[in-house]
Amino acid sequence: MDVFLEKHTDPVIACVCPHILCRKLHPQTLASADDHDLYQDALYVIKARHFAFVPPFFSSDPLQCPKFDTVVGYYDRDVDQFRSVLASDAHGGNAVGPSRGPRRPPIDCSLGTHRPRRPEPRPHVPRHGILEINLTVIDEKVTNTTTVVVPGDIFHLALLDREQFQQLAFSTIDPQSLLYYDFARLNWYPLTHQTAIHLAPTTRRVLLRAPSRLKPFPPRFVCDFSDRYDDYCALIASETARAVAFKKAFPEYRYDPTAFEAALELWGETSHDVQVGFKDAGRTDTGLWADLVKDGNRRKLAAAAQRRRSGLKHQIVIEIDDD
Repeated sequence: MDVFLEKHTDPVIACVCPHILCRKLHPQTLASADDHDLYQDALYVIKARHFAFVPPFFSSDPLQCPKFDTVVGYYDRDVDQFRSVLASDAHGGNAVGPSRGPRRPPIDCSLGTHRPRRPEPRPHVPRHGILEINLTVIDEKVTNTTTVVVPGDIFHLALLDREQFQQLAFSTIDPQSLLYYDFARLNWYPLTHQTAIHLAPTTRRVLLRAPSRLKPFPPRFVCDFSDRYDDYCALIASETARAVAFKKAFPEYRYDPTAFEAALELWGETSHDVQVGFKDAGRTDTGLWADLVKDGNRRKLAAAAQRRRSGLKHQIVIEIDDD
């Protein structure tokens, strides 16, 4: 860019700022010059607010208006020195120095000199609405439903409160096996408390599924065992493996071979009248499996005592016969 000065003998000259966003008049100060000749090796600095343009003065003919090219740089008021954009590289050329790179301070321009800005992008309007949550317990084939207000386009379990968890019967499922259905990928995926489900604008329902939480065996009440014991016996009669028969007859209980074998032994040693009494008691304090175990232990102790008495009596009879 070429700039022509009308007055080159005055050390302070007003110059139009070449910045496209400014175009204001700024004073131009002589930064360096040869004492013998003002027109030789002179260096002018436009003292703008945050930047400067440094023209190397090279015309020596006093009859012509001096002509020079401008180089963009910055004028540092604190140390009163010019910082050039260009820095020498290792090969002798000019390159932008990493530590002397151009700063980008704001420009103080007059009102109305700015370029028209691009329209701001339309802000994202978060989705807000009621979402229906369906949780299906797989092995029980039961679906529980609740609704939740979603403030955005993401659903996660933290949005549910205690009452909504109760409506879904969340305590009856195995949370480690909880899955959600992704309508975009048409598949089921694991759902944890850290999982975020991204909702489409038209999504109004979330599908969840999980197996029921496995309970430790044996059941708390005798009736829960006796009602399914016949199903287990029928499966065993059809040559079904014991573990498979257990999972089919007692799907909500965890298979423990030792505990299950002890339960079968106890039930087989219990008389029919006692079985009927505990079964008819239902889910009450008189129908607890723990009481059946205590009854079985008492019967075992009584049988052991009876055997000891019989053995002592037999021993006494033998001793009398020997005499």
